[in-house]
Amino acid sequence: MTSRTFRNISLVLLFAAPILIPAFAFFLGALLGCRVDESNVHPCSVLGIDIGGVLAMTMLVPFLAPVFWIPGIVVWQVTKNS
Repeated sequence: MTSRTFRNISLVLLFAAPILIPAFAFFLGALLGCRVDESNVHPCSVLGIDIGGVLAMTMLVPFLAPVFWIPGIVVWQVTKNS
């Protein structure tokens, strides 16, 4: 894999992470039959372990989008001519 391809893939993942992470939490919650939202923690048991808190916190990831996007923009600007 060339460095340009690696850069492009990493940038896509950085910019898509705030969308993909909550989408995965919704998918996992639906698969397990659990209610998932950011307003409250709902019980969700997997093999006897409650993951409701983790699923609820993943719904807050879009609010952290600048944490993902600012480094992505910096990397893109620094490496776009190379």
